[in-house]
Amino acid sequence: MSWLSVIFGSILAGLIHTVTGFGSGVIMMLVLSHFFSLTQAPAITTSICLGLSTTLAWRYRKQVDWRRVALPLVIYTIGSLLAIQWSKRLDLRVLSIAFGGFLILLAAHSLFFSKRTADLRPTGAMAVVSSAVAGVCQGLFSVGGPIIALYFINAVEDRDEYVGDLQTLFVITGLISLVSRAANGLYRLSFLPLTAAGLVAINVGKRLGLKIAGKLNTAAVRTIVYLYVGLSGVILILQNVL
Repeated sequence: MSWLSVIFGSILAGLIHTVTGFGSGVIMMLVLSHFFSLTQAPAITTSICLGLSTTLAWRYRKQVDWRRVALPLVIYTIGSLLAIQWSKRLDLRVLSIAFGGFLILLAAHSLFFSKRTADLRPTGAMAVVSSAVAGVCQGLFSVGGPIIALYFINAVEDRDEYVGDLQTLFVITGLISLVSRAANGLYRLSFLPLTAAGLVAINVGKRLGLKIAGKLNTAAVRTIVYLYVGLSGVILILQNVL
């Protein structure tokens, strides 16, 4: 089942990400958290999503503004590395409840408050806070993208620069995170075949997404996905509380 979960989750992640422009990590974690522990699932998710980010970062490498990326990169990395250390010490039940709460907050923001945060000023304080929170969430759950995107979407007007900055940050921090997880025994050599299968599958999902993207209502798909994300969070909390 572990192989099927990685392949299915990767295809779905690639497809949804291509259609809606968000959330490969969220989708991967929703699937893998049912088949792996909440210390293993983020490690596998990071390794697979790193492949998708690398292709995008390379494509938009000339649009990257390193002065804009530098501060968020440092803060995000520190937050991620600290969270990876904490995750080893946390009880898996507590970590599961925290993940459920995170999913609910993520869904609530995306469904009800995203328009309000779209107009926030990209100040230095916002860069530090969003990067720190995103880094911690990435370290714990391998899902920091939606949070750090709040800063970049307000700081960058050009779409290509936005993609280049964000995906470059994901590649560098993802590599550092993966090395840290491996050093802490959270990513094992036995996961390499799963990662390879996931990299192939996520690109299959990406190709499928490109074929059907124009035929679907993107807003409706986003709403359905985030409703499912929120519901999954509620179920996860109930399973670990009751």
